[in-house]
Amino acid sequence: MSSGGRPELDPELLARLAAEVQRLPIRDLLVQTIGTISSLAWGRFSGPGRDLEQARLAIDALRALVPVVAPTVSEQAGRDLNAVVSSLQLAYVKALAEEPAPPAAAPTPTPPAAAPTEPGATAAPDEPAPPAPEEPAGADS
Repeated sequence: MSSGGRPELDPELLARLAAEVQRLPIRDLLVQTIGTISSLAWGRFSGPGRDLEQARLAIDALRALVPVVAPTVSEQAGRDLNAVVSSLQLAYVKALAEEPAPPAAAPTPTPPAAAPTEPGATAAPDEPAPPAPEEPAGADS
């Protein structure tokens, strides 16, 4: 073990792993990525990890990846990939329908009637008339 508590990495092993990764077909990596994204998406529909925005993001990513990958795999595997996306889309719509409705907005109060602007007009009967201006205290005219 190294002094940092991590095991020593064998440079020869690292070189062999890097060579294996270089030989890995991109198609295989993409199929694995689709599987990982779909698994994560399923977990976003319920429980403590419920997050419909993240589920939607996963579905959008799969909708972009699957049409690229499907033609490169067997016909049955392509159908299966498309079925995963369809199932996730249906689950998303169902989850949206189960979402509690957002709280209703408080009713807005009706604004009071506008004060009359014509000279000599009077206030509406249900509104008190504005107070008359007061004369300054101690002013004799």
